[in-house]
Amino acid sequence: MLTPAQITEPLDQSFVARLRETVYRVGEAFAVFEFASALQVIEDFFWSDLCDNYLELVKVRSYSAEWTLGKRSALTTLKLALSLQLRLFAPYLPFVTEEVWSWLFAPTTGRERSIHTSAWPTVGELDAVALPVEMDPYGAAVEVLREVRRIKSEAKVSMKTLLQSLEIRGAISDLNALSCVQNDLLAVTGAAGTTFIEGSVKAGRFEVRATIENSTSAA
Repeated sequence: MLTPAQITEPLDQSFVARLRETVYRVGEAFAVFEFASALQVIEDFFWSDLCDNYLELVKVRSYSAEWTLGKRSALTTLKLALSLQLRLFAPYLPFVTEEVWSWLFAPTTGRERSIHTSAWPTVGELDAVALPVEMDPYGAAVEVLREVRRIKSEAKVSMKTLLQSLEIRGAISDLNALSCVQNDLLAVTGAAGTTFIEGSVKAGRFEVRATIENSTSAA
């Protein structure tokens, strides 16, 4: 059985922290009847954080043939995020969310048989998930992933193209946050390894350089 306490990977814990913030903001918006604002928060998290970035970052770990602690952490995070997202979307998409709920979460008896009688999401559901030791490792991974995507796009190569090298410059605290999610980042960027360099950057948290085949691109 997958439970929130099994979310142990720093990337997953950091993503859940984003999810916790989303649940809180939506709850605050609903409390003052700002339903359009609430929907914007829900959609932004769903499309940008969950679909565009988190799914990409954990897909290799979650598809692992071995039942590792990392795989369990990823699958638990995905289950928790989907449960919360469905319930957040339920007032806006009542029929679709009810159908998906019936496939994955509905028991045979009790109020949770329907998403519309299930409990509204609260940050308390996430209390069992520990916060990551480092500062926002999920956000750090997303920033580097975004830069690698840009580099590959400018080089006009597939996002699946392997990197010969990946060099990342930033402050030591940011590099520490990135180092604890390094395996997930290497898996999604297609890099064999990463070189971390402590130093100042012009904008953002990192300066990223990557070598693709025989050409070099830099942030």
